[in-house]
Amino acid sequence: MGRGGARISSTDVDDLRHDLPALLAGDYLTDFGLDHIHDQLTAVTALAERLDTPHSITDTVCRLHGEALARYGPADGELLGVALLEERAGILLRHPAAPVADSSTGAAERPTGHHP
Repeated sequence: MGRGGARISSTDVDDLRHDLPALLAGDYLTDFGLDHIHDQLTAVTALAERLDTPHSITDTVCRLHGEALARYGPADGELLGVALLEERAGILLRHPAAPVADSSTGAAERPTGHHP
C-alpha cells in the first residue's frame, strides 16, 4: 500500500516502467493530449473534494498540468507538465545528446521549442 492508504497497482508500476524511460529519452508521450490529461485530473480532484478525501498532491499535479495547458495549449503530450518544470528549471531530464523520441511513431525528432 502506498502513502495515505492508496494502493499501488501493477498497472501503476507498468506505467512508471514505460513513462520514465520515455521521459529520459526525451519523449513527452505524444499519443495523448495534455487537455485530456488535465480534464481527467480535474475530475479526480473534484471527486476527491466532494468525498472530502485528502488530495493535495493531486491538486498540485492538476494545477501544474493546467499551467502547462496554458503554456503549450492542447498539444499532444502526457508529460508536458514535466516539460514545463524542465523549462522553468532550465534543465532537461534526458541526456543532452539523445534525440527526442516520438511515442506515436517511435521515430526520433528534434525538440519542439518547449525549452529555452
